Amino acid sequence: MSAQRVTGKTESASGHSSALEHLLPALQEQWAGRFAAEPAPMPAEQWLELLQSALDRPDHLPARLRELLPAKRAGHLETLLNLTVSAAQAANALPPQTLLDLLTAQHRLRQVAQTGTASQDRPDLWERYWEVIAELDRLLAGAAELEPFLDAALEVISQRLGYLYLNLFLVDTESQQLVLKNARWQGERPWFDTPPAVSLTDEEAVEYAASLGRSLLARQGRPSGVINTSLPIVQSQLAAPMRVDKKLVGVLDVGSDRPDAFTGLEQQVVLLLAQYIAQVVESFEVRRQMHHYRRVTELLFESASTLGNTLDVDTLLRGLAQKLVQAVDAGACVICRLNRGANAVTAVAEYIVRYPGNPDRVWRSPNQPVHLDKDPVARQVVKTRRAVIGRLDTAKGGRPPAWTLATTTGKNKPHWGTLFALPLEVKGRLVGLLEIYHKNPAYSYSGDDIQLIRILATLTAVAMEYARAYTETRQRLHEVATLYTMAQEITGELDLQALLDHIVITLRQALGCRGCCVFLLDPDTQYLEIKAADGLKPHWKTHARLKLGEGIAGQVAATGRPMYVPDTHKMPDFIFFDKEVRSLLAVPLFAHGEVIGVINVDDSRPDAFDKAQERMLTITASQAGIIIDNARLFGRVSAEKQQIQAIIQHMADGVLLMDRQGRIVTCNQSLAMMLGLHTGQIIGQNIHSADLPANLADITRPITPQPPRTDLLAVDVSLEYPQARTLRVFATPVYNKDGGLEGEVRVIHDITREKELEELKDNFFAMISHELRTPLFSIQGFTEILQDEKNLDEATRAEFLATIRRQAVQLSEMVSNLLDFSRFERGKIDLQKEPVEMERLVHQTVLKLQGYAHQQKVHLETDLPANLPVILGDHQRLEQVLTNLIGNAIKFSPQEGTVVIQVSAAPAEIQVKVHDDGPGIPEKELRRIFEPYYQVKQTGERGPAGTGLGLYISRKIIEEHGGKIWAESRPGEGSTFCFTLPTLSPESRLPGQ
Repeated sequence: MSAQRVTGKTESASGHSSALEHLLPALQEQWAGRFAAEPAPMPAEQWLELLQSALDRPDHLPARLRELLPAKRAGHLETLLNLTVSAAQAANALPPQTLLDLLTAQHRLRQVAQTGTASQDRPDLWERYWEVIAELDRLLAGAAELEPFLDAALEVISQRLGYLYLNLFLVDTESQQLVLKNARWQGERPWFDTPPAVSLTDEEAVEYAASLGRSLLARQGRPSGVINTSLPIVQSQLAAPMRVDKKLVGVLDVGSDRPDAFTGLEQQVVLLLAQYIAQVVESFEVRRQMHHYRRVTELLFESASTLGNTLDVDTLLRGLAQKLVQAVDAGACVICRLNRGANAVTAVAEYIVRYPGNPDRVWRSPNQPVHLDKDPVARQVVKTRRAVIGRLDTAKGGRPPAWTLATTTGKNKPHWGTLFALPLEVKGRLVGLLEIYHKNPAYSYSGDDIQLIRILATLTAVAMEYARAYTETRQRLHEVATLYTMAQEITGELDLQALLDHIVITLRQALGCRGCCVFLLDPDTQYLEIKAADGLKPHWKTHARLKLGEGIAGQVAATGRPMYVPDTHKMPDFIFFDKEVRSLLAVPLFAHGEVIGVINVDDSRPDAFDKAQERMLTITASQAGIIIDNARLFGRVSAEKQQIQAIIQHMADGVLLMDRQGRIVTCNQSLAMMLGLHTGQIIGQNIHSADLPANLADITRPITPQPPRTDLLAVDVSLEYPQARTLRVFATPVYNKDGGLEGEVRVIHDITREKELEELKDNFFAMISHELRTPLFSIQGFTEILQDEKNLDEATRAEFLATIRRQAVQLSEMVSNLLDFSRFERGKIDLQKEPVEMERLVHQTVLKLQGYAHQQKVHLETDLPANLPVILGDHQRLEQVLTNLIGNAIKFSPQEGTVVIQVSAAPAEIQVKVHDDGPGIPEKELRRIFEPYYQVKQTGERGPAGTGLGLYISRKIIEEHGGKIWAESRPGEGSTFCFTLPTLSPESRLPGQ
């Protein structure tokens, strides 16, 4: 059975890159040195191809080996393998996968070379061997860690080859012992509390194989060095050393219940398996070392970057403490500085991992010096200058060490189990110590961990020394650096208050004085007012005001010259803001040659300021004055801009501003709503762009004549989306002071409603002229007939007179509506309010309209409950409302239809509903039927069209009574007109009601 290895690489035979291609340059160099005087068995490229074949097609390897390395020259195989190892060692930074692939390829070449002729003896054994190798290759391809792979590998070997037991010993480099890592005894995995270990110098079979590097075959009896006495009698034992080149990796100890089991071919199979496992162990060791070196490199790089990139000592040291914790998976790290003079150590940085079960603190308090006499850990480290490891041993009893926190956190609280402390030295000088904590008392740091800790500890010591030097330098440069920084920072600051606050805080820190404040001169009142202060009592910040010439600050502002008072107690007329002030220095702030304010600094010590500080403060004031004036100007401009922007944004009309290139600079929300866009889709667009939204293009079309004039131009634009609108666009160019065109402002006014009202008014007047003309013509016609025809009978004459009367009444109602409309529009309607019984009012109105209803063949019904409450209203006006609503219901009801008038009482109000069986009103028109002039467009309506003012007048009357009126309708389901009126309180009712 052949073993096909899946590597994730493309086959070299197909012309793609090889998994071992990184090795070729180093391999060619080895070839040139070794075969300079004699011909090489094969070129380096061909040898690399053979190695690649061992990876990609191990089942074809025997044929490839015979083809490329004839039998008579097979002795060169070991030479070529050794050269390959040398090339790998010489190559720089080979990928870990390349090293693993190389070990695998060499192992397979040796296998094929050793089994080239033996495979003919026992094909069944070799068949099982190759099955084992194939399965191990499959396991290896998916293995991330060594332990699970070895466990699975022994399981496969035990099942496929049927050995009584398998013991896999690996060399522990620190203890120089063979430690049993994995085992299979009669197919089962044994369990050990502590893995057995044997010395490399003993004479038993396993130790012999390890010490001499040769396999040892033992027969009959129990196995040499047997660990489990419960095993049956072992007939054969083979201890095979696991070596990579000359390095011992471990021993594969195999036992069988067959005598002479490991002779000939079977012994060779075990040796090959031992060699295979050795290569795998070594490959994982290479991976581990590469990971370790990569981690060391990354940590060193990160730590060095931190060291070079930050000037904050606390951040720097805490970052290094965090790196140390992460590097060794610890729970906490503390960095302590040693003060030799005080004979004490101080915790200057700490990092504690926050997770459940981990203590949330260490025994040291940050920045609190601890004398060495009270600090056993630091005392021992300082005394020995060596690392100290402490463990919490609960078995011994007694009081636990203080660093564990076991005595302070309580029984059920987490505490530390292991402490690793080591000295921090720079050039042989002890500067502090490092403490690393772990909660597990049995935790052990590996050699790699300790090496990494020492490297980072060295960096930490350097960082502490760097911090000390930096602190000293910073103290010397503090004043100059602070003032320079202030000048740099305030130059770009445009917020006046932030600028002033920054100036006073920085100056106070730089000069180390008690207080600092900035007075600014109000140009209108000519008073100096404190606008920013640091170190002053809050009262003076808001109440201190000085006239020009008053006090030290007033005198400085008046004269424009600095003043220094070395001792205020020696100045009788000194105006005290605070009795603590003993010395005071004030310098003027200038802008464009004029004094705009004063900077004051004071101190509780007399003679606190010298000439150098006065000069420094004067220089600062000269820079600050210009910057303060610029900030004030910027504030005024910003306020004006915000005010203009607020006005624009709150305008009902749309506003749009374009620059001279046609780019839209700004617009308001009203315009965006008109166009169905949002401001982000408008601002920044160029009106000349072909991709401009249609609505935006319509209102930005050129309307300014050429050459441009300053007169206001206007054009009307109709839009269909998001709703039909008519917009009037006003445009005016904007010129700079030199007369050059800067852009254009457009104001967009929505005239849709105006257009509609204009149309309604036109229709209204047309209708009025028609409606007035109709009854007038009728009256005129019938009057002329009555006048000319003397022989008319009485019935005809009575009918003509009745018609004339009806037309006169209709004409009177129209005129009355027009007069009412005019009164309501002028707000001159007077209501004659009195208690009104709604039941009587409804009956009167229905009785009045019965004739009209009979004529229209419409039935009138009323639903009036007893004891309706009384309302306070104008009887005539309310009858006008009912007449209008019931009359409309009759007019729009079909023949044989029914109009229902329903009245109901509710708390504090009465509600009236008039329902008809008419065609109904579309929903979009319901909102407008109470507007003046508006009439619902109906087909087949009966009776005269009317003025379109009845519902408007009804609404006004109801609202004047403190009520509400509305309509409910669906097309085809009739309409219901409703209104409410407030009722009279019981004490306001008529007697007897």
